Amino acid sequence: MSDTEPSTLPQELVGVPKEDTAEVKDLLEDTRIKYRECLAPIIVERDKLDPRVLEFEDQLQRLNKDRADFYGREYSPPEIYYVDRAKAWYKSVEINRRIKAIYKSLPRFDRGASGYIDIIHICIIFVHNFDDPEVDGWDNCRKLRHELSHAGSVRKHRVYPNKKGTFTYNSYRLGAQILSNKRGFRRLGLAIDEGHHAIEDEIFEGLHPELLEQDENLKSLPNGQQLFPGAKQKYEQLRQQAIQQGEIKQGQMLVTYRRSILMTKIGIAELYGDYSKLMLMIYQRKPELFKLVRDFIYGDKIVTFTKEVEQLFSKGFFQKLMVAENRETTIELIKELE
Repeated sequence: MSDTEPSTLPQELVGVPKEDTAEVKDLLEDTRIKYRECLAPIIVERDKLDPRVLEFEDQLQRLNKDRADFYGREYSPPEIYYVDRAKAWYKSVEINRRIKAIYKSLPRFDRGASGYIDIIHICIIFVHNFDDPEVDGWDNCRKLRHELSHAGSVRKHRVYPNKKGTFTYNSYRLGAQILSNKRGFRRLGLAIDEGHHAIEDEIFEGLHPELLEQDENLKSLPNGQQLFPGAKQKYEQLRQQAIQQGEIKQGQMLVTYRRSILMTKIGIAELYGDYSKLMLMIYQRKPELFKLVRDFIYGDKIVTFTKEVEQLFSKGFFQKLMVAENRETTIELIKELE
């Protein structure tokens, strides 16, 4: 655990009768505990991790707390589960069978990617991804930074009582992402939200100093080079090696490189890269927009950002930005800005 006592209760529950609030919170807490039990065989104990990773975790938790205080919100630190990459690869089918037995609508365990599950407020961080311990520690911090930034975002959940005496729930807001059931289930704001977080990841890697100047809180964090000197360069050498061997494509991320497991080199789809490219083009046009998107994601302030992008680009641009949720629509917007 971090120094701050964690709480997995949602930031805000929507649509729950006052008399049912305690029952819903108890249900969500019970679900979180059962989810952790499913992951127990692959969880890595904290004393097995590089101390620099744990120190960075505490710094990120303080950053989230400072941001919440600034915007007048409460911050509940998430539970963070560090899981072993190799064990996850072999045990994922069994883990997902157990998760499905708890609650069918819970997100399945993805053996390929770290993630944040907002409804039960937990972060899953894959560790032991690289044979080189310095590269592995750097990579752990990079993943941790991304998922904890989601956990520090505005969070709202719709919860509905059902006939079985339990509840149906889903995410209504997570940062810039907004759940919409209009014309089918979809998440709006994906490009804004994931694009912004991806750019913050790149700031951790030492890029975009002009955007770092827009956020005093981010400036207080160490970057990857300060935490693990030379690790990014080693990582990039491994990535180029994987590209030359045909394991991943140019522009894809190298997720793991280990000789001890069968799946040694994997890449992720380029979609998040498109999101970050789109948002970077917007920020380069006017760096102050970086701060306004931060206000949207962490402070639930959307009006000023909407007005600014509409004036800067064109009427209706904000709506186009909100509905960009796949490669096709995102690339269309990128071409519009080129």
